[in-house]
Amino acid sequence: EENMKKRVFVLLFFIFTVLIGTANAVDFNISPENPVKGNVVTIYGTANPNEDVKIEISFEKVVPVQNGEYVFSVNGVKIPEGKNRFTVTAYGCDDLKVSVKILFNLVWVTLSSEASNGVATVSQSNVPPGTYDVVIHGKSSQTSVKLKITATGYIKADKNGKFSYSYDTSSIPP
Repeated sequence: EENMKKRVFVLLFFIFTVLIGTANAVDFNISPENPVKGNVVTIYGTANPNEDVKIEISFEKVVPVQNGEYVFSVNGVKIPEGKNRFTVTAYGCDDLKVSVKILFNLVWVTLSSEASNGVATVSQSNVPPGTYDVVIHGKSSQTSVKLKITATGYIKADKNGKFSYSYDTSSIPP
């Protein structure tokens, strides 16, 4: 049953993203057809020639609060080249901090946000392409915090309208 939930989540996520991101897409497919965590999932299809196709990788995770603080680490977050955005939203928190290792994994940079009505968001556009280790943390008076992590990028369909994008789901938690 848990394996089926993982397959359905990944499949629905990619279908939803392509339908919303490319309103003009004529058709698209997903490979493998029944993906599970750890697969490299490829979505491919047809849009208008030379159209920018929005690709969005998103997942949610509920993390426990211990001693008034929550922490969640995710390693291997891949940010593609070109126009992109990385966003973290925390629900049920007092504040949100997103720390990322940069400069050959030697320096931590932290962006932070105070919560409004228990919700805080940190977002960064034009992130340099690469693979990042991210620590999401903050304070909360609740017993758990729900995190939504979203990476958005764009790929260009070719002159015939064909597009393809692959993503290794290893960094996405079950």
